[in-house]
Amino acid sequence: MRHRLEYLLVLASAYLARFLPTSACRKVLQNIGLVFYFLSRRYRRVALENLKRIHPGSDRLKERQRIAKASFRNLGRMLSDILSLSYLSGKEIEALVDLEGWEHLEKAIRRGKGVLLFSAHFGNWEIVPLLQGYRGYTVHIISRPLDNPYLEKYLNRVRSRSGNLVIPKQGAIRKCIWPIRKGGTVAIVIDQKVRWDQGVSVDFLGKPAATTRTLARLAMRYRCAVVPVFSIPLASGRFRVKYEPEVPLPPDTGSEEDRVRQLTQQCTRVIEKYVRKYPEFWFWMHRRWHRSMPEPVDGMATTARVDG
Repeated sequence: MRHRLEYLLVLASAYLARFLPTSACRKVLQNIGLVFYFLSRRYRRVALENLKRIHPGSDRLKERQRIAKASFRNLGRMLSDILSLSYLSGKEIEALVDLEGWEHLEKAIRRGKGVLLFSAHFGNWEIVPLLQGYRGYTVHIISRPLDNPYLEKYLNRVRSRSGNLVIPKQGAIRKCIWPIRKGGTVAIVIDQKVRWDQGVSVDFLGKPAATTRTLARLAMRYRCAVVPVFSIPLASGRFRVKYEPEVPLPPDTGSEEDRVRQLTQQCTRVIEKYVRKYPEFWFWMHRRWHRSMPEPVDGMATTARVDG
């Protein structure tokens, strides 16, 4: 029953959004995000604890609170934007975006070996594959399904409006083989916590973080191009979508596990650069770090088998 009610609320909001000025809808949902900050003790605490990674010390509490509030407001803005993306045309979506670094994507696609596009839960990450699909390069999106199956179907309808396909995270590697061999693009966000036995440990904001191995395993197995991309919300209501230069693959020396860790660490550093520069746009309310490290195995930290 709860899932149906949540879905009906989203449908009603999407309907009303068509008749409200976009700026008004955005402001309302940003304020709802801020209210959620004050009402949700759990997620507020997680965000403030996470923010100690970049602003430690009791004297930085006000700064941590400022960024956390901005992050919750950005979550509200993103919900507003998704409602808009559900009905705006391709031309209207392109008109909202200041595009930078498109040449990096085109260069990677021309190689013909497939492209692994990676990002984080940053800004409005949903607009990137939708925009790219409308510009002629469809995307296969690796995604963990939402707990609410009705909202999952709604979000996937939005994601696929420009021809994109959604690949469930479970078993993703096998399902990515065909589009990669065809020279297509696969997109994944790599900034969420995974179990220690399902990920590789890399440094993120100064602390070990268990991170998916899917990106690195695919890249090294099929010699794909690895291209970072980020969506930066602008105060005007527009977005700056920026494609970064390709991340080089590690040399074929050492163990596969070492190369997986090396490439995952390189990609994580790119994400960290954006989080430090624009902290208000990252998803701080997610518990990114485990509370403790895994037990060593034969003198080494436990690492994962591939999640797929």
